[in-house]
Amino acid sequence: MKQKNTKYLLIAIVTLIWSIIIYKVVNAIGQNGPITSTVNTKEYAIDRKPAGDSFSLYANYPDPFIPDADTSLHVEVAKGNTVLSPGNQPVSGLVANSHPIKPDPSTFIKYHGMVYNPEKKIKAALLTINSKEITLKEKEMAENVTIKKILTDRIQVLYNHKIYTIFRLN
Repeated sequence: MKQKNTKYLLIAIVTLIWSIIIYKVVNAIGQNGPITSTVNTKEYAIDRKPAGDSFSLYANYPDPFIPDADTSLHVEVAKGNTVLSPGNQPVSGLVANSHPIKPDPSTFIKYHGMVYNPEKKIKAALLTINSKEITLKEKEMAENVTIKKILTDRIQVLYNHKIYTIFRLN
């Protein structure tokens, strides 16, 4: 008999708990007003600005779509005393003169590195001269440029009877 009483007591407690839950749900649904929360909330201002770029681009490579054209400005004297750029566009602010302008060799010679043969003790420089890739040893000449000395980080060239030092590209 004791088990029956315990059984009925537990059924009454479960029914009471479910009745309270259903009453609260129905009461909350039946309210038309806003539901307020008793939890304290704080508002924070959020800065939504995008962060600045943390990288830089160095575009110091030749144009891949115009491999044979030299993109550096070489001024030429043309007919009619007008100065033209490589694309035959007039250059403003320049006056044509009778003397051709001799370019600095550091603008058209690029030193990429060297190859060394330890058995024969021969150094060869890997160069780009006027957009042409050339390999030259010391005291060799190409495109009116003579290699005087080859080092790992620079070369010395003779151009128009003057010696220039050209540093290796990174």
